[in-house]
Amino acid sequence: MERYGDELRALVEDSGADGAMVVDLFAGAARQWIRGPRACAAGGEPARRRVQASVSMVWVAWCAGFLVSAAVNRWLLDPRPAHVATGVAGLLAVAGWAAAAGCVVAFVAALPILASVVRASRRSRDQGRGWAVWRPLVLLAVLLGLDVSGAGVLALWRTAYPAQPPAEAFPAGFGAATLAWAVSMLATLIVAGLAPVEVIRRARPDARALRPAGYLALPLGILLAVTAAATAGAVVLLAVSGEFGAFDVTVAALVVGVAAGAAAVALASASRGMPSVARPAA
Repeated sequence: MERYGDELRALVEDSGADGAMVVDLFAGAARQWIRGPRACAAGGEPARRRVQASVSMVWVAWCAGFLVSAAVNRWLLDPRPAHVATGVAGLLAVAGWAAAAGCVVAFVAALPILASVVRASRRSRDQGRGWAVWRPLVLLAVLLGLDVSGAGVLALWRTAYPAQPPAEAFPAGFGAATLAWAVSMLATLIVAGLAPVEVIRRARPDARALRPAGYLALPLGILLAVTAAATAGAVVLLAVSGEFGAFDVTVAALVVGVAAGAAAVALASASRGMPSVARPAA
């Protein structure tokens, strides 16, 4: 955007943004993202933005993949079948501990950035722009409220049925409400990944505030990779055991695939940002 933004806008205005153009732009952007910007070698503002981009990308990847072990555990082992392949519980435990450790790392990394965002928010109010820096979090707060309320309603509704009823005991309305709540949770995860990124973009944290998160981005990516790998191993063992149907295993494999892709993105982005993180502040 810094080097070619104006030319790109003019190109799109002249030729039109049809499907082929969108695909071409996306492919070109992906190639540049993989290669990485050379301007960061000079340090200063380009390097700061490189670190900000890496930190933001790792956060989005973390939101996409850190719940994989809990999701697979819930999908396949609740209620727990009579026989579970040896090693499944251990692998899922490793995945769970890795995810928990990642949450701690993400929290520690976020603290200096949060302090920088608070300072930016104060400047925004002084300039008469109110809470412009925090505004992207409004939708996240609304969705979280809906999710918590929906979970409470479903829990109360669930008490009207036996502990282990047959599938036909649940009415269609309960199933539809549960599906709607699951979709709302997915939307919340997406917004939780994107809204903080927009807050950071508006706040423009300085290099000092971004550096701890830049250093911790790589460990966070590694923990996400451990979570995905351990969960993938558990799914393979469950599939080989024959205790689960093809549909259940396929859904679990898709979830693990998303987590694996998120881990790859996190590791790539964190690695690409590390030279700029290690560069002394200008």
